Amino acid sequence: MFFADGSSTIGAALFQGSDDYPDLTSTVLSLRPFTDVDIKAEAKKARLGMRTIKAYMVEQFEQDPGVEYIVDDDRAGEVADLVVIHEPDVTGIRTINLVHLKYSSKPTPGTRVEDLYDVLGQAGRGVVWLQLDALARRLSDRLESGSSVAAGDAEQLGRELKEWGATPVPTSWSITVVQPGLRGAKANSKRNIKTMLSDVLAWVSQHGAEFRVIAHS
Repeated sequence: MFFADGSSTIGAALFQGSDDYPDLTSTVLSLRPFTDVDIKAEAKKARLGMRTIKAYMVEQFEQDPGVEYIVDDDRAGEVADLVVIHEPDVTGIRTINLVHLKYSSKPTPGTRVEDLYDVLGQAGRGVVWLQLDALARRLSDRLESGSSVAAGDAEQLGRELKEWGATPVPTSWSITVVQPGLRGAKANSKRNIKTMLSDVLAWVSQHGAEFRVIAHS
């Protein structure tokens, strides 16, 4: 929950608003053009000739050669809208990215706090899934009851999830929010926006994961 004085609560933690937060760097804040994307359409009913935010982001993640699977869990009770699972790196560690999407309240990007409340709340609550055995069991159940594999071999993923549910493999974690209604270049100059993003960054970092924001360029 975010308050007018800049403070917030995430889980049981209280974060006091501050004017001294360092600027969010490109490590956290990533800008995308969202070309031909209806930024008011998260997953359905994009305007004619345009794509939804989810379709755009699936395409973006598919272009990363390190991504092995993308799970579309966008329905009630979701872990995240998209769960992006990377191939093991040279040290054998897999990166798993929990991606939360949100549509813009307006057809053009800006710095509207109301565009961030819900998606940042989802990101904060998402830390409960930063354990591979619990996540694997949950995704197995979700895939059997209506969620889908948007990229990668669904049968192979099903087998691996069952293995990871019993014997977790080394994993690094990331939680990402996608809000094309946010004009990323202005995020650091708007106190409320910067504070909200910084508080969630601190919370996610406390739980051993990286936090990223994908905003409009």
